[in-house]
Amino acid sequence: MRAAFSFILTAGLLTLLALASALGQSPDRGGWAAFEGALEDELRDDQTPRSADVQEGWLTYRNDLYDYEVSYPAEWQIEVGERLVDDRGTFETQRVRLRRGSSSAGPFVSVYVNFQGDWCEGIGRRIVEDVFVAGNGGRYYECFADTCPNPPEPVCRPDPYRIVLFLEGARGRLNYTVFGEARDDAATVRRIVESFRFID
Repeated sequence: MRAAFSFILTAGLLTLLALASALGQSPDRGGWAAFEGALEDELRDDQTPRSADVQEGWLTYRNDLYDYEVSYPAEWQIEVGERLVDDRGTFETQRVRLRRGSSSAGPFVSVYVNFQGDWCEGIGRRIVEDVFVAGNGGRYYECFADTCPNPPEPVCRPDPYRIVLFLEGARGRLNYTVFGEARDDAATVRRIVESFRFID
C-alpha cells in the first residue's frame, strides 16, 4: 500500500513538473514578455518594457486621459492632438506625434487611440510577434521594403522602414497603436515604440 501511494505521489509530481515546463515563459521581445498557457496571468503583469529603463537624457510624455506613457529623445518635438468624440459619444480618438526636428522628412512616432489598419500588407517582408504590455495582449510589427537601398551590394540587410505596436481592445475598451516611421533612424524609433507603457 505504501509503495503504491509513493508511486502515485511520484507520478503526480513528475506530471506537475512536465506541465510547468510546458507552460513556462516563452522568449520575449525586449522587455515585452510573451507568455503562453495557464501561468500567463500570474507572470505577465510583472513585466515592463525594456525601455522602461529610459535612455539617459530622454523625456517622458504622460497621457493621463488614456493612461499611458512614452519616452523620447529630448531633441525631438511633441505634438498632442485634441481628443475627438463622435456625435453619439460612442467613438473617441486622439493622436500624439513625436518627431525629430520640424521636417516632415525625418523619423516620427505617433501614438493613436482607436486607430487600426493592415500593417505592411503587400509591401516587402515583415516580422510579426505577439507581445504583452502590462497584461494587455498585442502584436509588434517590423516592416521591410522589398528593395534594398543599394541594389548593387551583394548582401543587403535594410533596417525596417516601419515599426508598429498594436494593442487591440486594451484595458477592455480601446485600441492603442504606436506607429513609427523609421526613415534614417530605426534604432531610435524602435526604442521609442518599445518605451510605450500603461500607467495605473
